[in-house]
Amino acid sequence: MKKRVMSLLMVFVMLASLLSVSAFAADDAEQLPDVNDNQNEVQPETPACTHAELLWKVDGVKCWQYCAAEGCDYTVNIGDHADSGDADYACDRCGGHIHSMTAMDYDAGQHWSVCADSACPDAAAGDKAPHAWTLDETNTDETLTKYVCACGAVKTEHVHKWAAEWKSNDTHHWHDCENAGCTADDASKDAYGEHSWTKDEQKSTATTLGTELITAYKAHQEAGTLTQDIYNQIMAQYDSLMAPRMVELERCFAENMQAKFPAYYFGDVMTQMPREQVLAIADQNPAFLNVKLIERALGYIEAWRRAVAGATFTDFEMNDLEGQPRRLSEFVGKGTYVLIDFWASWCGPCRKEMPEVKALYEKYHAKGFDIVGVSFDNKEKAWKDAVKTMDLPWHHLSDLKGWQCAAAGIYGINSIPATLLVGPDGKIIANGLRAHQLAEKLAEIFGE
Repeated sequence: MKKRVMSLLMVFVMLASLLSVSAFAADDAEQLPDVNDNQNEVQPETPACTHAELLWKVDGVKCWQYCAAEGCDYTVNIGDHADSGDADYACDRCGGHIHSMTAMDYDAGQHWSVCADSACPDAAAGDKAPHAWTLDETNTDETLTKYVCACGAVKTEHVHKWAAEWKSNDTHHWHDCENAGCTADDASKDAYGEHSWTKDEQKSTATTLGTELITAYKAHQEAGTLTQDIYNQIMAQYDSLMAPRMVELERCFAENMQAKFPAYYFGDVMTQMPREQVLAIADQNPAFLNVKLIERALGYIEAWRRAVAGATFTDFEMNDLEGQPRRLSEFVGKGTYVLIDFWASWCGPCRKEMPEVKALYEKYHAKGFDIVGVSFDNKEKAWKDAVKTMDLPWHHLSDLKGWQCAAAGIYGINSIPATLLVGPDGKIIANGLRAHQLAEKLAEIFGE
């Protein structure tokens, strides 16, 4: 029935439109006699109205005069009220009331101006608009975020302070808000999700083996004995330990996109997953990425998007070996292929690959290949000594902030060696190339 009524309305609108167009055309065209008219009959002329009596009419904003004669629609002197300066806001032409729209009024959804004259008989609301909320920087209540509008309206939002302690029952686990008076329901509680039970003995064994591998890695690193072979052995054991867990976690993520509890695990393992897989999960906007517990992970995801193939490189500034501030854009996007090599003097795998990277630089530099080394060192002397000892002839940058350096935050670098290969147009061609993979890519680019 509703569709039929709408259809009829559309027909009426179309007919009205056609009639209007026809009438408009008749004003400028020769009038054709109607077939039923008596063309020989002389029609009496209607006397023209003389508009002998004009009366004033007003509303809250405008005034005008109209003809008092019945059936005459003549109007004249239409305009805004002209303020005479009288205290009663009277128009000096028609005597009508002039609104002074200065005071503000508001409700839950909008604000608007109203007439400042309290005796105004027709204080129509003007300038209706949604509230323009601004954060109240003077608010000292840590449990509330306060916003104010220019009209005087105020709104508040509860700020959760999630407790570190886990709460649980037979089916779910979560964090409670510590702020008094919080009325968050179960679905709003931090990390609220179903239990994902793991056998204690399996968890204990995995934790022990993982701790042993990490301890061995750090010991070799501190002693300067972390050779490539030892590194590969440790990583192979670690990957073997993680493989079954990763399979289960990946299944967990895929099957629980609308749940929050996977956040507890996703933030823990995402740096060990292929970046393409992490970005593919993020593209689906799962509920577990909208949990405060995982805010840091979101920073990594945003940074990793800047490093994907096809993205334009993101600029940053660091000092060169002479202590002069230089921008990455001074070397990248200038018509050559550029390898951005993230490394450090203390990184054994980085230094092990340098001879091969240096050989590739010498082979292809004259053909349009360059390198910018970005060091994750903290100590200036160690950085400069390593460059000098290994005789690395390309550009070098560092802000000597280690893992807190500008490049780490921009590109989400959480392990080194790491690389970005950028094309002549400033767009990233590949990331994560090790020395042998770089050799294959450069041979492909330069046709060898």
